Amino acid sequence: MGSPAFPRSLWLLRLFLPVAFVERVVEPAYGDLSVELGRAPGPIAVAGLAISALWVGAPTVIWRRGRPTAVGGVVITLGVMALLVVYLRNSNLYS
Repeated sequence: MGSPAFPRSLWLLRLFLPVAFVERVVEPAYGDLSVELGRAPGPIAVAGLAISALWVGAPTVIWRRGRPTAVGGVVITLGVMALLVVYLRNSNLYS
């Protein structure tokens, strides 16, 4: 019995996470899950695997080797700008 095909929904993780992370972590985890169940995992199990992979892998997209990545720089900049806008709207500078 061969392993079940890797589901298309998990291929979308390659858009958000490094390919090496998906190949080294997500694909083996899916294979282990399918071997343990003896069949292809259902949609809830696949969704749980995808959420776990994003939870673990997303920090590597934002911060790597002690510095922010390009995506991380954009996320940090937008976050600081949003905090500044909220602060200025709630301050008493205009009253």
